[in-house]
Order: sequence, then C-alpha cells, then structure tokens
Amino acid sequence: MPCLFPDQKTIAGLVSEVWKVGLRVKRGDTRGQIKEAVIRLMSDQQIREKMEAFKETVDKCLVNGGSSYKSLNELCAMISAL
Repeated sequence: MPCLFPDQKTIAGLVSEVWKVGLRVKRGDTRGQIKEAVIRLMSDQQIREKMEAFKETVDKCLVNGGSSYKSLNELCAMISAL
C-alpha cells in the first residue's frame, strides 16, 4: 500500500532504508513487482536476521519495566495530572 500520510513516509523510510528490515512498495507497482518484493523479503537471510534482532529489541521495550512501558506509564501519569 502506498504511503498516504506524512508519518507513513517517515516510517517507510526507517523500515526500508535505516533499519533495513523491509522494502518499499511504490504507487503503481504491479502485482508481480509486489510479489517479487515479498519473496525477496522472506528469502533474504540478512533481512530475516535483522528482523529477528529488531523483534527482540521491541519485545524488551514492551515488557514490564521496559523503556516503552515506562514511557507510556509516564504519559498516562502526566495526562491524569491535568
């Protein structure tokens, strides 16, 4: 799906160009081009290893006491204090 909102373009750039755990799909790409991109993504061992490392990092952030868990609790506390 092409990116429709500004944050989607930013995230697409991070995923494909910075973290290198995904590929960009452009407006106008054919079904065959998308199929090739998915096959490449699923068969590229280097990308799969990066995805696994990325998943482990995200999992650590989301557990009780992780950085995202703490940040969300802090945000909730700030909103509740208003």
